[in-house]
Amino acid sequence: MERPVGSFGHETAASHGRCVFVSDLHHFARRSQQERFEEQLREAVRRSDRVVLGGDIFDFKWSTLADHRRTVEAAAEWLEALTELNAGCRIDYVLGNHDFDPLLMRRLDELTLRRDRFRWHKYVLQVASSLFLHGDVADRRTTHQTLESRRERWSVHRPPHPLRHDLYDLALKFQLHKVPSALVHRPRSVMRRLLYYVDRHPELDRASIRRIYFGHTHVPIDGLRFDGIDFYNPGAPIGGLPFRLIDVRLD
Repeated sequence: MERPVGSFGHETAASHGRCVFVSDLHHFARRSQQERFEEQLREAVRRSDRVVLGGDIFDFKWSTLADHRRTVEAAAEWLEALTELNAGCRIDYVLGNHDFDPLLMRRLDELTLRRDRFRWHKYVLQVASSLFLHGDVADRRTTHQTLESRRERWSVHRPPHPLRHDLYDLALKFQLHKVPSALVHRPRSVMRRLLYYVDRHPELDRASIRRIYFGHTHVPIDGLRFDGIDFYNPGAPIGGLPFRLIDVRLD
């Protein structure tokens, strides 16, 4: 049976049981330290009723694998293995900018047909009063139409020159990767930009949202309230940055 996937997933009924949110693992990138948290995530799948993957789970731009197709295959294999850990765990995958890839989307469609408890979403997922999105709209004021155009540019993955990997490692060594977050991703600015996107989204109603879970900025936020909404961000396992899996409320 075909299960269509749109840009917007919306479930009005609350889900019961344990739900966990994680994002920005950046699998296959040299800078990622996701392997330190791999078993923790797998255990969360085993023990949870639902897990939401919030984008940039894989990193097609900075992948160190042999080529793009091999990265897609490895990503599909990783997801397949995750769904096999617990047949009762619903897994939702909301794409980010680094894993917004047409070939991966085709593999996600195939996985959705094989696994009743797996779904994927291009941009956002709302479950009752909780909204999940990757968070790349937090860089600047962004409408959904602008996000769609920007993501299309991200869907063409040109591997960077090997020297850029070395430069990135050097930036991590001297903690330079923390500078953009400190300047661009200050919590109040981020939350304001997220709400700018929500208010202009054709299918979202801010009045129905009490919590927003997002990634992208790599700056942890734990229930910080802004304009009546609680915001959560797990951080990222990159260069010593704080990172954790977040328990989610779905009421």
